[in-house]
Amino acid sequence: MIISFKHRFIFIKTAKTAGTSIEVELSKHCGPDDVITPLIPRDEKIRIESGGRAAQNYKVPWHKYSFGQFWLAVRLKRRAQLRNHDSIFMAERLFHIDRGDFYVFAVERNPFDKLRSLADYWGQGAQIRKDCNAWLSSQRKVPKPQGWELYADEKGIVADKIFLFEELDELEKEMKTKFGIQINLGSTITKKSTYNSTLELNWNEASHNLIRDAFAYELEMFYPKLI
Repeated sequence: MIISFKHRFIFIKTAKTAGTSIEVELSKHCGPDDVITPLIPRDEKIRIESGGRAAQNYKVPWHKYSFGQFWLAVRLKRRAQLRNHDSIFMAERLFHIDRGDFYVFAVERNPFDKLRSLADYWGQGAQIRKDCNAWLSSQRKVPKPQGWELYADEKGIVADKIFLFEELDELEKEMKTKFGIQINLGSTITKKSTYNSTLELNWNEASHNLIRDAFAYELEMFYPKLI
């Protein structure tokens, strides 16, 4: 996640949607007071080598603690901090900000592709490519990478804009138009990519129904043709 006080935007990092690549590119335009959550060491190295700012200001400043929060932190010997896939609601609570003062955005992805990417991340890519339906049925429940719950509540989406993974060029254009920021996601995604994202999986009807039910909100809102 990035909270940019410099540009007045908040990037909510959903899972398996090129979020790290977006974070790397955006961090190049962040100021010293902006909040940037940590990445795993490999990706942090890519961020720094690409000219981006390293993780910073993600631990909640002491002056923002309530009396009770302060003593809890002292007792636990651990400061509260914002994490990679935290929600907009957590960011508001920890840093005492109002999302209405920022342009809040995130990225969503076709759930059927999202699961394939998750399997690759778990080191089970070969298994899902061999038989995606057997892989899915071997799970206790449909795995659901963080997404909807990070930018929506019971009333619906609270973010200003949800971009689609399949149309990331729209995000690049929006950043340039709205903030004067030039980002190049193609180069960063290439550095991180470990598989061919155009490979199609043949989900059978049972798998399709399981995924459809698990990602009902996302499909209805962003991919109704896939229902």
